[in-house]
Amino acid sequence: MVERQTSLLQQQASTLLRVELGEQAIEEHLVPDEPAVTGLLGFAPARFVIGFRPLKIAECLVSLPARAFATTLLCAVLSDDGLAVAQLGDGVAAAFAPTGGPPAGGDWFVAAQPQRGEYANETYFLSQPDALQHLEIALYAQPVRALALMTDGLLRLVLDSGRQPHVPFFQPLLTFGVEVDDEALGNGQLAGFLASERVCARTDDDKTIVLALRLPAGWDA
Repeated sequence: MVERQTSLLQQQASTLLRVELGEQAIEEHLVPDEPAVTGLLGFAPARFVIGFRPLKIAECLVSLPARAFATTLLCAVLSDDGLAVAQLGDGVAAAFAPTGGPPAGGDWFVAAQPQRGEYANETYFLSQPDALQHLEIALYAQPVRALALMTDGLLRLVLDSGRQPHVPFFQPLLTFGVEVDDEALGNGQLAGFLASERVCARTDDDKTIVLALRLPAGWDA
């Protein structure tokens, strides 16, 4: 029981760490009244991982070293003017730009590729002393209508052999996002999809999707 409680605390601390770092990064670097791509140039590595204060708190709570709370972080800010993505770890971000942009996958393009460590099946974590050295930031100065942020458990489903977006996965997801009008219902349906047999048959790792849409009035997928 003690071991299970410790594991639960680790998960909770890692989640809080991701949320706090993501919120602070956005709050500190968004410049009011500036286009996103200009204002987000302040998404600086020196401020992105903020002193590991949440890690230190977690260490004190359960008397475990920082590496016990290893977590990746993928954050993004989307506006009418563009997209900014910051990546540390093996998540993946795919974006939909109906007015043009990168040609890979038609209107879908990879905004953040999974990072790989020195060895196979390794990546980078916030708890590493050299985490800032591996932080990758990408800015896209083009309108983006949809953005999907995903954990590594979905890589086999969302990227093709060329590591580009698998459009047959994303297009129904975009249509779903446009048509659903109840957030709670939509979240439940998305969770049901991720837990479905056809998805679980392709992966036994964690499966998370965050879908964000920024659509003009009357826009149809």
